[in-house]
Amino acid sequence: MMSTTVTILRQLRRIHHVLQGGPEGLARRGFFAAARRFTPVMTVDRDGLRFYVSTSDRVLSRRLFIYHRKPERDIEHAFVALRQVCQLTRSLERTLVIEIGANIGSHTVELLKRYGAENVVAIEPDPGNFELLQHNVLANGVYDRVAMLQLALSDRNGTAELELASDNCGDHRIRGSGRADDGAEPLRPTVEVQTARFDSLVDAGDIDLGSVGLVWMDVQGHEAHVLRGARSLLESPIPVVMEYWPYGLRRAGALEALHELIATHYRYVIDLGEGSSRRRRIMPASRLAGIEVEYGWSESSPYYREKATDLILAHDVVDGYPEG
Repeated sequence: MMSTTVTILRQLRRIHHVLQGGPEGLARRGFFAAARRFTPVMTVDRDGLRFYVSTSDRVLSRRLFIYHRKPERDIEHAFVALRQVCQLTRSLERTLVIEIGANIGSHTVELLKRYGAENVVAIEPDPGNFELLQHNVLANGVYDRVAMLQLALSDRNGTAELELASDNCGDHRIRGSGRADDGAEPLRPTVEVQTARFDSLVDAGDIDLGSVGLVWMDVQGHEAHVLRGARSLLESPIPVVMEYWPYGLRRAGALEALHELIATHYRYVIDLGEGSSRRRRIMPASRLAGIEVEYGWSESSPYYREKATDLILAHDVVDGYPEG
């Protein structure tokens, strides 16, 4: 009975997403599905920007192509919150953004074209994503403002195995200490990638910490490893926008480690809200460990793998910012 209910709910959600784009969205959805048979890459014009996308990617690339008139809501929502916070607003007046997990560069380009960044250091380990990242910064005329590094940030310098998702270019993951196959997902193919510590890049001059106004991080459960290798970042006033995805963090064996790092080094966490509600709230950093209970995210739920929210890690906030 439970499996039947879950199947029906998934179908209803799929129908809802299909109808959101209207007739044009339906046509573009069909075109994108058919294009995979003929070409590995297409271009899409999106509100004055141009992106090369992978036809095998059924998440980000497909969304960019089908909903080409809609902005990326996560970056828009994060910057609304950032501009409400006193210290973070001052910090954003600096010129450099570090993007950890740049994927194909859609956020890289928007940070430069829409959100006032002067330069971006875009860090992406996957060879396919990195190639599209290069094409996209070139196609949008920002190649001279982006330093692209093909590696994965972690807690050590060396190499690691990157697990590859066949249909989601944003879900490649560094293999962690958790089980590689937990029964919920098949064992993925891997590719060996270079790893580096954030602090090593600072020491080598690849990152000028004094010019950094923001760090944007989306690394599919590897966030604790990145922060362990980034003491210079943890000790700085630089705000960090990051995805908080308990399933991925547990799979990497790093959920409790992330809670401890954030509680130790930050005063506040701004929760940007999960799902469509997007209700921003501020909480003491030490309270992050209880957020799953507050949201009612249960590991036994069939939707647990999809539960995530975006966070801003902050040292100070403006008086009167809503606490929840």
